Parts: sequence; structure tokens; C-alpha cells
Amino acid sequence: MRLPFVLILALAACTGDPRPEAQALELFEAGRAQIERGEHGAAAESFRLAVETDPRRTVLRSWQAYALAQGGDPTAAIALLEGEGVLGLAPHDRYNLAAWHARLGEHESALSLLAAALDDEPELRVTLGDDPDFEPLRADGSLASRIHDSELRAVMLGEEGAILAGEIYDLELNVQPGSAAVKLVWDRALPQGFTLTRVIDERSSDPGRGDLRALRYGLRAGRGGEGTLGPWTLSSAQGGAPIQEVPWQAVVPAGVDLGPVEAQAVVDPMWWTPREALEGLEPAAAEARHGLLVVCYLPGDRVEVEDGTVAGSPVELELRQDGLPTMLAKGWRWAPASTGATVTLTRKGSTVLDARVERPEL
Repeated sequence: MRLPFVLILALAACTGDPRPEAQALELFEAGRAQIERGEHGAAAESFRLAVETDPRRTVLRSWQAYALAQGGDPTAAIALLEGEGVLGLAPHDRYNLAAWHARLGEHESALSLLAAALDDEPELRVTLGDDPDFEPLRADGSLASRIHDSELRAVMLGEEGAILAGEIYDLELNVQPGSAAVKLVWDRALPQGFTLTRVIDERSSDPGRGDLRALRYGLRAGRGGEGTLGPWTLSSAQGGAPIQEVPWQAVVPAGVDLGPVEAQAVVDPMWWTPREALEGLEPAAAEARHGLLVVCYLPGDRVEVEDGTVAGSPVELELRQDGLPTMLAKGWRWAPASTGATVTLTRKGSTVLDARVERPEL
């Protein structure tokens, strides 16, 4: 089972009296807080009242059903969502219905709903990988026989709710199999005012799920507003996987002046994945790669780059294995007039790298 989408109520865009929408938002937030405290019965009642207050927003009913199921009543949750038929339901609703039918031993209904959900939203396969609700279908072999596994599975997760402008917005890409060599391509540039600050590339192993991989992107939101990030395409030797957009919302605190937002050209090489980008480099190396000056080092090393040769702050990269860092790197954009840079790397008081890196001709 997975959480329904986070509700975003744009009160300013509503026509007529905004008070019902505001009341629904308050009830929704109360229900979310009750779920976090494990008060599922109270949460279901809060969401029910929210549905009555603003019946147009179907996601409120999804949350009501989720609370009922978490409270131990999947039958009521199924009745709520299937009351008007399943054809118009969102993929995550059909996925949850499949999970609840599986809990009740209704395997045929579960498999039919699950297949439809995965057809519409292939990224749900990542959630399916370790969802205990479907364990009975794995045990009797029906899941493997009816739901064919995808060679490459991926899902992008964004921040829930709003962040403050100037803070970091976190994106996390989960990929299975984790051993796959992949390239993440942004099909649309970053919104104006966003800059990439860090990328963490972590692999881990799980006895029940095999090799896993998580790519975490930190984006600084330099302005207020809301919109979407993505979409993306994840490609590898095993095939490709389209990844849907995720919403973002940044709020400027009262009295804060962020200053003018400068347009920033977003270069596709900024979106490679560190493991593939750093392939073959030692943890004391500096090279011009992907249109950037890339320096690899170990925790505790001191990196210095010649003044005036690079522009702005570097993107910080980190490779991890089972939670432990194995290599760090930084990637700088070249300064407009730069022809190269001298890089010095000091480790435990000794100089381990003193190299001149020439900038490739554009």
C-alpha cells in the first residue's frame, strides 16, 4: 500500500467563497497529523468531514480510505473507493485497492486492479517490490505469473508540502536493480532560480529485495512560487523508464528580500549520475569531464582550485555503499574566460595531487 498524493489546495485560484476549501485544508492537515500519531479512526473521521466540506477534491476520499484501511477495516476502504466504480480512479487508488483485496484473500480482484495500476504508472513497481500486502500473491506464485517484472524500475520522490525559499528541495530517485548503469536525462530544464547543490549516489543490498540504488538530488530554491520538476527519462542497457513530474512549492517568509533571480543556463551534463560520471577515477584525481572541472577526493581531504578559473559554488557529489561514503567529488562550472585550472589536494598534511587541468575547447 502507498500513501495517496499530498493535497495542495490553491485557495487563491478558487472561485466563489473560499471558506469551504480553507476548512477542508484544515481538516486534511488534522487528518495527516492523526495518521502520524497512529490515530487512524480519528483521521478517517477528519477526512470524512473534509470530503463533505469539499466533495470536488477526490484525493480527500483517497485519504479517508487509506485511514480506514490503516485502522484495520480494508472492507470499508474498498467500499468507499469502489462505490462509484474503478474506471475513473487514479493509479495509486487502484494500487491501494489491489493491496486491500490481497489482504482479504481476494487474489483475482487484487491482480486485476494491480495490473491496471502498473500499466498507467509503471513507477509503482518500485513500491510493489517490498510491499508486504502482496506477500500472499508472491507465495502462491500468482503475482509472478500475472504481473511480469520490468527490467528497469524507478520512481522519483519529491518534498512533501512547501519549503522556504532559499532552502534545499530534496529529490530522491529509487532504482531497481541497483546494479544497473543508468543515465538520468531531464526532459525539461530546471525552473528559473533553482540550482543543483549536491548529489548522493548510494547502493545497498537487501536480502528480500536484492540490489537497491538511491540517487538524492539537492536543489536550492532561490525564489518563491510553485510548479513541477521533471519529467525525466532514466536509460540503461536494460531499457528505459519514463519518470513523471513531481510538484514543488517554495514560500518567501514575510519581510525577506531574496533579490533578483538570475537566469541560469542548465547544462545537461549537470544531471549525470555520479557513479557513471566518476567511473575510472581514483580518489585523488582532477579531470575535465562532462563540461565541468571534476575533482575526486576522500573524507577529510582539502581541495583547492586556482582563483578565477571556475564559476560559482561546486556541485558536491558522494558515492555511498550501505550508508558509508566511498568517494567524494566536486564539479565546478568553468569561468567564462578560463582556459584551465590548477588543483591541489592535501591529505593528512601531505600533498597528494598538484595538477593542471586544461579546459577542453568548446
